[in-house]
Amino acid sequence: MKTEIEYKGLKTSIKLEQQINEAIGKVTQKFEWVNHVIIYLVKDNGEKSCVCEIEVRSSAAPNLFIKEANGKFEVAIAKAFDVLERQLRKTKDKITH
Repeated sequence: MKTEIEYKGLKTSIKLEQQINEAIGKVTQKFEWVNHVIIYLVKDNGEKSCVCEIEVRSSAAPNLFIKEANGKFEVAIAKAFDVLERQLRKTKDKITH
């Protein structure tokens, strides 16, 4: 599986990459048909200035796009992957039934 992490408005972070890689590992164990994930971490101006966007590409299902914002990147990432997992479960149900 191919994974890309892009930073917009902030420097790269080993801590955030570790959190992302751990979450991606859990996702790919459950949904092996996911073959490309792109994560965008965006530092925006505003109250919820830390944005995590996840784009999932797969040849077996439609592409998914998730966007979550929070005051902290760690929280935005966790929320985004929670939403992603729910969406992938729904998608899996659709493609297997």
